[in-house]
Amino acid sequence: MKNGLKKLVCMMCVLMMFPHFNFADETKIKAYKTPPNNMQVVTNRTEIEHTEDQISNANETILTSSVDEPARTSIPFTENFNGPWTGGAPTNWGKEFVSGTTNWVQYNGCLYYDEESGTGGPGSSPAGGYNALFYQEDYSEPETRLMTPIFDFGAKTANAKLKFYHAQKEWGGDQDSLYIYYRIPVWDSNAGVYTGIWILLESYTEDIPDWIQSTIDLPSPGS
Repeated sequence: MKNGLKKLVCMMCVLMMFPHFNFADETKIKAYKTPPNNMQVVTNRTEIEHTEDQISNANETILTSSVDEPARTSIPFTENFNGPWTGGAPTNWGKEFVSGTTNWVQYNGCLYYDEESGTGGPGSSPAGGYNALFYQEDYSEPETRLMTPIFDFGAKTANAKLKFYHAQKEWGGDQDSLYIYYRIPVWDSNAGVYTGIWILLESYTEDIPDWIQSTIDLPSPGS
């Protein structure tokens, strides 16, 4: 979105079905999502245990540590965004600032909805309750990744799909965009984080004034 005053993207992930993947939603206002036997829809930070060994002599102390990989989330998986949020993401999800420091928030519908005229974007979540909202009222063009937990598909690798509702209304000629990414995450036990290259699955750059449901076929988990 360039030269835009209001940046508004409303997104609601309704159903995610995939194995060992990592996904992320990114809008320009950006979001990201991830897939295969080892998929994530962006890096999940949960409580992790540290094991520490100290090796000492008269001149030095060396501290070594390793971090256990968090448990993965099984599928099928559904997120309605009605549960608790912590630090700009649903519990057990993650986030990453790409540009700026704008958080996704838990909200019902979109901002600036005019009930009388029906303008301004969806006035409520498509399934009731809440949805995820990304909004910035300035020219800074923030980008923030909203990331799912890491998924473990096990043997459920056939016909894996990602389904979600989303909306992004055009504002006076300015348009936000939504990008869906996935990666096969690799656990770094020294740093205690997942790494991996994000691969673009789909992009939505047009005016979407009301909720629509999109379905994306995922790469074969484990491939």
